[in-house]
Amino acid sequence: MDIENIVSLVSSGISLIGIIIYFVMWLKNSKKSKTEKINIVLEHIKAYVKEANQFMPEATKSQKINYIIAQIKDDLEQEALKLNDKKIKEKVEEVVE
Repeated sequence: MDIENIVSLVSSGISLIGIIIYFVMWLKNSKKSKTEKINIVLEHIKAYVKEANQFMPEATKSQKINYIIAQIKDDLEQEALKLNDKKIKEKVEEVVE
């Protein structure tokens, strides 16, 4: 092997390592930003509880919970986010109780 081939292989290897590091960092930031957006949407639960109590004073607890879950699902859909229905219900029930 001559020196030109060695230099070419080394520079290609360094470029490949750089691309891998960039991809890993991008993937990490992407997941973090989705989690942050989901947490922001879930912070609206308290406001929706107040709203449900104000507009649905005669409703049962389960009716209010269903209303709040529907509102959170709408918010998640608008942000193009997905969250398991079970997790949404758990978060809503934590705040309601």
